[in-house]
Amino acid sequence: MKSKASYFSISIPLIKENLRRFWAIPAIGFLAYFLSSVFPILMSYNHINSMYGYIQMCLTNQQPFFMCVHLILPIITAVIVYRYIQSSSSVTAMHSMPFTRSQLFNSSLASGLLLIVLPLLANGLILLLIAKPTYDYSMYIDYEKMTALTDNAVDIFTRINVLNWLWQSIIVVLVIYAISIFAGMVTGNAVMHFSLAFGFNFLAPALYLTFITYCSDYLFGFTSEGVHQNILVGLSPYTEVFVSDGKFSPPLQLYYIIASLVLIIICAVLYQKRQMENSGESIVFKFMVPTICYLIAYFGMSLMGYYFSALSSNNDSQNSDVYFYAGLIAGAVISFIIGRMIVLKTPRIFNIQSLKSFGLYAIIAALFVCSITLDLMGFENRIPSASKIRGVSSTNFDFSDDGGRYSLNLFRSPTADLSEQDNSYYSFKYSDPQNIEALMALHQEIVNKKDKIQEEQKRNVQTFSINLFYNISHPLGLQRTYTLTYDRILKNKYLKQLYESLEFKSYFSFSNLNYKNINSLTLENIYFYDDNTAAQLVITDSNKISSLLKAMEKDFQNRLYEDAISRKHAYCTINIDLNYLDMNDKLQKNSFNTKVLLTDTETIKWLKDNGYAGYLECSADMVEEIVFTEYDSEKEIDYSATVQSKDILNEESEKQLVITDKKQIQEILDNYSSYQYDYDKYYQGYIVYNRMNGYSQAYSDTIFFETNNAPHYITEFFQK
Repeated sequence: MKSKASYFSISIPLIKENLRRFWAIPAIGFLAYFLSSVFPILMSYNHINSMYGYIQMCLTNQQPFFMCVHLILPIITAVIVYRYIQSSSSVTAMHSMPFTRSQLFNSSLASGLLLIVLPLLANGLILLLIAKPTYDYSMYIDYEKMTALTDNAVDIFTRINVLNWLWQSIIVVLVIYAISIFAGMVTGNAVMHFSLAFGFNFLAPALYLTFITYCSDYLFGFTSEGVHQNILVGLSPYTEVFVSDGKFSPPLQLYYIIASLVLIIICAVLYQKRQMENSGESIVFKFMVPTICYLIAYFGMSLMGYYFSALSSNNDSQNSDVYFYAGLIAGAVISFIIGRMIVLKTPRIFNIQSLKSFGLYAIIAALFVCSITLDLMGFENRIPSASKIRGVSSTNFDFSDDGGRYSLNLFRSPTADLSEQDNSYYSFKYSDPQNIEALMALHQEIVNKKDKIQEEQKRNVQTFSINLFYNISHPLGLQRTYTLTYDRILKNKYLKQLYESLEFKSYFSFSNLNYKNINSLTLENIYFYDDNTAAQLVITDSNKISSLLKAMEKDFQNRLYEDAISRKHAYCTINIDLNYLDMNDKLQKNSFNTKVLLTDTETIKWLKDNGYAGYLECSADMVEEIVFTEYDSEKEIDYSATVQSKDILNEESEKQLVITDKKQIQEILDNYSSYQYDYDKYYQGYIVYNRMNGYSQAYSDTIFFETNNAPHYITEFFQK
């Protein structure tokens, strides 16, 4: 019986020989890393701040050349180092030497690791030596003199950042190298080794991507965001690096290292069991023949299915499904045949054995596709019980005020740290039992009305997404996202309860705003911009800021759900510019916009009492005329071109309503909408202002009315 030590033994002479023979690999790798990182930095070393963005890109592994080298270098190394097992003559020669299989495998493994890690270590050492404080120009108080830094200045070119880049890069190349070795263990020639090394490195993300694509298209409420997106990019460090800024979390680092070690152990076992006389074949292990065929058939089937589905120009879902299933069948047959020929290296694959293999694949594929398209697992109707729910991350109603008013990071959570909130920028975590019950009832209502909701989604109207991310004991949680029309959202009693709840109003209260000091409040009217009045609308007096925020807070607490999401235009917009302390106690700047609604009586009263109303309100006396046109997709009228001037407008051939009556103009100014709900049929108006300061603002503002809420004189004109 072999000792355990024999399985881990290496041959120093073999390693030295590999390093001598393949010295060009680390040399080329070093040059690639050096020329894409160190060299550009040295060229601008005396003006290092100008390289801030480039250095940041390099040290977070966002540099395209870095990532190309990270991918290609380990694959090429694995193919070259283990090339001897892909040729019958070389494999015979190597195994006739006085080395055990373990020594051959381990020595090749170790020499390959050295070949790919040495270039990283060399460039990392140089970067450590040349690292010096580097700041972006915007981080200086006076960027021309560059004498003083702001409180939030961050030095990007530190030795800690260099070491972090080196460690993350080693993890990336280690995983790619291990996968590439596995590809070599199951293949019998260099071409297949190289091809499968590339394919296997993206296999797990590709499989998961196709899975969530199927689910997104055929499971009502499925969302690829949240945990599914994290799993997708986290399966491979090569994809994770693009979304993590080169900083892997400790659990991911542990996962990548363990996965690499497990894969290397599997490769070692396969090397021991590999029949060297199979060198030259496409695949050397029989169990891999159907596996590769099925993978090729699966991806080919999926691509062909979605290609056929895209060819369907008819919006009828049943017809689209026919195209989809036809594409799946055609793709499965064609791809399986191609895959079988590649794997067996012969066109003579039409036999009973291939038929049986395809029959097994067809059964597996049918079960997989039908389990999703027919929802055999009951995904769509699954709602967790209240006893298992610790919280639900759902809408923060950002669609009611798109200026950032409901951004989670602007506020301090009164009950928990912000990190406990869902990672989604657009989700707010509800923990109040009554709100959780409301969200569950909303979920059940949506499930019960699935057919109606899906029918409504076919209309060309404004829609919004509602997320339901349940925090339950299951590690994957339970996530759903539904697309609802504006009308359905407006009339929903459960959403109304959530918006008007104490939990929601407390979190987004202005008193809960995360700031150290507010620099200014800038009032912005929604009609026209005038340089002469803009300066009058900036409030910097601390007493005025405090009293205005109190009025805004009172209106927010009294605001009804229907008013918050009303399509009616706002009174004005207020930009809040503030400083706040981040999690590292560094002073940061931020700003956001919030709307003042026509129902915000306290705020409007404050603005009037302090003399701002004249700058913010638009009366009929300021308007020369309002010109309306009708858009109706059924009549195939195209009003997509924006009218730029009154002369151009008069030349238009479509039917127009020109309103000059001051009473009607005022009614329109009081009730119009800033956007349309039904994109297929609406009335679009252009406000023509009187000349101000010798400058005409004609047609600078566009307004809308729906056909069911427009003033009668507009509706009657276009119905003639």
